[in-house]
Amino acid sequence: MLATAMNATVLYDVFLGLGVDVKLQMVVSMPDIAECYVRDKAVKYLNQGTAVIFGGGTGSPYFSTDTAAVLKAIDIDAEIIFKATHSTDGVYNKDPAKFSDATKYDSIKFDEVFQNDLKIMDLAAVALCVEHKIPVLVFGVKDPKNITRAVCKQRMGTLIST
Repeated sequence: MLATAMNATVLYDVFLGLGVDVKLQMVVSMPDIAECYVRDKAVKYLNQGTAVIFGGGTGSPYFSTDTAAVLKAIDIDAEIIFKATHSTDGVYNKDPAKFSDATKYDSIKFDEVFQNDLKIMDLAAVALCVEHKIPVLVFGVKDPKNITRAVCKQRMGTLIST
């Protein structure tokens, strides 16, 4: 949980430095650093065009950051989840670091993620995405412009949907 809080704080500082109107909310109390997560406040900020960064995981042990992200997405009625990774630029049929013949998917269905046992997100997070019909865009962050591309709906990475 602490690592996600630290990462959220760094991302918040980057956004501020870029002039983005942004708020930082944590699920654990850190009053000198961020607001506590309050759904209605987060939705109000988003409706005003303010970016909101959530940190601190779920606030409970035994849940991954993937599950925390999906739970927040459900809570705020998000249209999509962005999953930025350092290791790849999308979803592959097998590990591209180990297999030179790995093939990248431009898009894939959640059913295929289950059937092919692709390790994109933990299964609880994937199941919640399926149940709530929330697509996930997986992309690499080695190119910092990819976050802007994702927000601007430019085609890149891999789109996972129902």
